[in-house]
Amino acid sequence: MKKNALIMSHPGHELRIFRFLELYRPRVYVFTDGSGWTNHSRLPSTERILKEAKCEISPVFGRFTDKEIYELILEKKMEPFYQLMDEMIADMEEHSIDTIVGDACEGFVSSHDLCRYMIDAMTSVLQISNYDFLLEGSPTACPAEVKNEALWIHLSKEELKRKIDAGKNYIELKHEVEKALSAYGEEAFSVECVRPVSKLHVYKTWDSASPGYEHKEEKMEAGLFSELITFEDHLQPMGKLLTEYVNSPALV
Repeated sequence: MKKNALIMSHPGHELRIFRFLELYRPRVYVFTDGSGWTNHSRLPSTERILKEAKCEISPVFGRFTDKEIYELILEKKMEPFYQLMDEMIADMEEHSIDTIVGDACEGFVSSHDLCRYMIDAMTSVLQISNYDFLLEGSPTACPAEVKNEALWIHLSKEELKRKIDAGKNYIELKHEVEKALSAYGEEAFSVECVRPVSKLHVYKTWDSASPGYEHKEEKMEAGLFSELITFEDHLQPMGKLLTEYVNSPALV
């Protein structure tokens, strides 16, 4: 990898590939402020980690609140995402980006999957390398067909401690970090797997009947969601429109 971009839907995702940050110092793009259903942005915590790793922070850094991106997806408003892709494509061309690393499509959080759809759309027009990393699954999970081409980073004990400390000191995500450590054990995070994306525009990667983001009834009951985002009605159509947009004559 030469000049890298890291594209994430939420601040905090960088914790999964903490050592990658230190080694490759990517130019970072973050779609939302990570505020969830509060008014508390996670951007300062992520900014601290990125600066310590000597990464570049792009102008796309918390463009939307989580509430805003939820409403945009729910209403299938494409123009803000088209504009965002145009801006990012121009910025990546200006900074000679030749590799994008970003959120994987896992069917857990709608904005994570939308981020992946946008990355795939942009790499198809930029004709550059495309990698992903898991946010929900085991950090070392990798399809057999791409294991040899994946980037595997093995952390020393000191590097692992620095990574885990960074996660535990990320106040807004401390609970999530501890839950992941409990589920997989510290040793699982001593290896970072950055996986090549060999097939673009794959909108569904889960085997279950429906993605996790369609199961938010308890949040609807609490008044946080007014309506459920679904794959069939929202995400898949939006993914196809993003692909069509970047392949329009004006951009090709």
